[in-house]
Amino acid sequence: MSTAPGPSGPAARRRPAVVRAVVRAVVRAVVRAVVAFGAFWWDFLVGETPELLVGALVALGAVAALCADHGARLEAAFVLPLLVVAVLGASLARAARSR
Repeated sequence: MSTAPGPSGPAARRRPAVVRAVVRAVVRAVVRAVVAFGAFWWDFLVGETPELLVGALVALGAVAALCADHGARLEAAFVLPLLVVAVLGASLARAARSR
């Protein structure tokens, strides 16, 4: 009398190895896709001028801080373009110095 239902023999023993191989391949593909996605965004946002990313984040933070005070929203509308021009000017000055 058999104690365990289901298939037995060499084919049943190979199945876990095949499942492990498939899972390993899927995990590798997912990790590769996540790394490629992160590399794309890093290259897109940072690229060769990380100061532009930092400047944009600082400008947005300053405007967000001004907008937190409901009375300063008008000032924030004027501060953002000024900060963008300042960041771009600093980036151009740095590029001109390096040439």
